[in-house]
Amino acid sequence: MVAKTLRSLLAAASFLLLVAAPVSAQDGAISGRLTDAATGAPLAGARVEALAGARAVASTFSADDGSYRLANVPPGTYTVVITLLGYETQRIEGVRVVAGETTLVGAQLVASAFQLNPVVISASKRQEKVLDAPASVSVVDSRAVAERPVTTPVDHLRSTPGVDIVTQGVQSTNVVLRGFNNVFSGSLHALTDNRIAGIPSLRVNLLHFVPATNEDIERMEVVLGPGAALYGPNTADGVLHIITKSPLDAQGTSISLGGGTQSVLTGSFRTSHLLSENFGIKLSGEYLQAEEWAYTDPVEAAERQAVEADPARYMQNLIIATGITPPEADRRMALIGQRDRDIVRWPISAMR
Repeated sequence: MVAKTLRSLLAAASFLLLVAAPVSAQDGAISGRLTDAATGAPLAGARVEALAGARAVASTFSADDGSYRLANVPPGTYTVVITLLGYETQRIEGVRVVAGETTLVGAQLVASAFQLNPVVISASKRQEKVLDAPASVSVVDSRAVAERPVTTPVDHLRSTPGVDIVTQGVQSTNVVLRGFNNVFSGSLHALTDNRIAGIPSLRVNLLHFVPATNEDIERMEVVLGPGAALYGPNTADGVLHIITKSPLDAQGTSISLGGGTQSVLTGSFRTSHLLSENFGIKLSGEYLQAEEWAYTDPVEAAERQAVEADPARYMQNLIIATGITPPEADRRMALIGQRDRDIVRWPISAMR
């Protein structure tokens, strides 16, 4: 009885192997080796996926020698995605898999830098790590500054938590960190290289007048808490510190050009040279031209319609209400509907 059962099991196993063999022969494989682009060292623990659209068909991890193998991949064309912490994700499009064959796909990964705990100088009297600072500090580093095209330095803060920005034009903005925003808010304590960047006598921050160009900004530090203990009175609503590049640390020449809506055309440059170990010079400049948004006052438009509907009656009512002469009334009526030109910002041209 036992022998008969064993023979039955062996027969069933043989049948399954015979059936599975043709199925396995219909699949292919993807294999290769992953290395560091700079050093050539093998990369272990990288995740390798074969994608058909958004669906993962097969996945695996690279071995200690950097090799990997994706088995049992149906024939077709795939995208191989390679991810590894500390390296840029690499996508290899159009990888073709043939039944019964192995497609070789090797890759060299480029290391990427992560700034996890930058050093700040705006939260206390000494340099310290962000995590050690006594206040909540956000940092816009040099990489973020270089990657984002802007018309003013304030635009770099639009993705910073806790920052409220009101846009008043192509360049004009108002920034508030704590409290409510308004048209002319000077509650923010703005600094450029430890110098006050606002207008202290008016308590207004015109940050688009800050002379630091985008090419010359090293980083921007935002202190969300009050800073009266360090900066004195009128700093209860946060601190913005724009720090520019030192010629002792960053030499060379860089030029950038940009354009956009509202006929924006901008260009900036920075050149810096080290003359001795402790002495360097730098020169930077920026030019911007654009067309501001037009504004039509609805009150002016309604008044213009009233004038055109019955000019004589409108003039009579105007003379009775104000006591002016008919020529003066006629002059004022000619301006109705045109007075909003006083608040239209005409084409702007700015240099730093």
